[in-house]
Amino acid sequence: MIKLNKKINEKMFLKECLENSIQLYSLAEYYLEEIYNETSFFLLGYANLTNNEIDEGILLLLQILKKYYSKI
Repeated sequence: MIKLNKKINEKMFLKECLENSIQLYSLAEYYLEEIYNETSFFLLGYANLTNNEIDEGILLLLQILKKYYSKI
């Protein structure tokens, strides 16, 4: 699971991740408290990946996240 310390545009972020073959699942629909509306939580989908593919995916994910954090 990934917890971001700031809220980002989750739909745009998930779309860009998917375009880069990174499967994430937003947990926004499961939030019970308002405090979670100030952050973003994602579940990583990596069940069928090798360790090397996971490492490559995490590096790509970090590059995508840098773009979203530079917009904040």
